[in-house]
Amino acid sequence: MTWGCEDLSAAIGATATRDAAGRYLSVFEHARVQVLLAAKAAGVQAIDGVFTDLQNSKGLKSECAEGLQAGFDGKLSIHPNQIAEINAAFTPSHQEIADANELLALFAENSGAGAFRFKGQMVDEPHVKRARAVLARADAAGVSLSPALPSGNIQPAPQSSRPSVRPHHGKWFEELSEGLIIQHALTRTVTETDNILFTTMSLNPAALHLDYNQAQATEFGRPLVNSMFTVALLVGMSVLETTHGTTIANLGFDEVLPPLSSRQSQ
Repeated sequence: MTWGCEDLSAAIGATATRDAAGRYLSVFEHARVQVLLAAKAAGVQAIDGVFTDLQNSKGLKSECAEGLQAGFDGKLSIHPNQIAEINAAFTPSHQEIADANELLALFAENSGAGAFRFKGQMVDEPHVKRARAVLARADAAGVSLSPALPSGNIQPAPQSSRPSVRPHHGKWFEELSEGLIIQHALTRTVTETDNILFTTMSLNPAALHLDYNQAQATEFGRPLVNSMFTVALLVGMSVLETTHGTTIANLGFDEVLPPLSSRQSQ
């Protein structure tokens, strides 16, 4: 996915696309960022737009570097003379490849540790993903991916007096897809006590949840488990494999369709 600054300027009637320092005007920077985010959300490559100042090699190099840092996977060229500069900017250096291999090797050695120290910095799952992305770009460019041996300047994360925290089990946004079926490791049996406690604590007076005599006269023949408890339980069960360690809040729900009612067993 890419974007056309000049096409957009013509469509909106803009008289310029950049300021005196060569930076995009806010409306064009906004469009550029939206394209980047939309591409990443769709799981496709984000390709930055053209740099039209053919005499400004320094400006092209700077914009390529900034685009790479922001997350773009490449950049359109408007002239053959720009191709080498663009390819050089978006192709990982041998040092970047060595660092990525080193980080991934250390990550494998420290499986389950969560965060760990790498070259003076604390790193965790997002850094591992960036390292993998570096190797993917290098592979696409035909650059050797020979791993480097771990160096002596890598140290395990310092021990804390707090209880150890297990690594996350949740999924990042890009790992979720429509129709994905997730098997949950945590399950439990709903008991009569669960139903009575939740119904009374939530001040629900419905006899269908509490009164056996009235419930027997209904089509169900016995009390029904409070559906709000069922939903709350399912939300809790889903956390470990969906949002645990990857977000500060639980996922939202647009629609919940219980396949059938839950009845208390005899």
